[in-house]
Amino acid sequence: MNKGKLMITNIRQKGFTLIELMITVAIVGILAAIALPAYQDYTIRAQVAEGISLTGGIKTDMEESHAQTGDFEAMRLKSYTDAPTVGKYSTVFKNFNSNTQKVVILVMMNGPDASQKLKDINARLYLVPTEQPGGNIGWKCTSTLAGGEEIPAKYLPSSCKD
Repeated sequence: MNKGKLMITNIRQKGFTLIELMITVAIVGILAAIALPAYQDYTIRAQVAEGISLTGGIKTDMEESHAQTGDFEAMRLKSYTDAPTVGKYSTVFKNFNSNTQKVVILVMMNGPDASQKLKDINARLYLVPTEQPGGNIGWKCTSTLAGGEEIPAKYLPSSCKD
């Protein structure tokens, strides 16, 4: 008889209790609720960065034209004849902006795989050339030239933040 009682008291609990499982599920749910929006913002910011990276060839073309002519006005005549650069998330081309009276690089976030959030606000970025001391060219990145909705700062890559 004594042996039977000893065996019952030495049995160890195996597995998790219901409360432990409920706490674990709650913690995972909270982490997912925080991580998912942050990840979505990150992917949208990466899509916008793709558009900016596609501007490299057009920037070079405009900088060479400026070096030869001394201004960006020569690019105005050529701005509508060049084919746009098309990416997965964006379309990039030179454009004459009537608000600034300058030739700018326009990045439209209208690619086939672009985020619906960007498409809903008709997201556009403008890279405006500015003459810097020493004959260098600087590029100001803005989303407000068209007078439309501005791209939220959380979607802009660091190169576009002032």
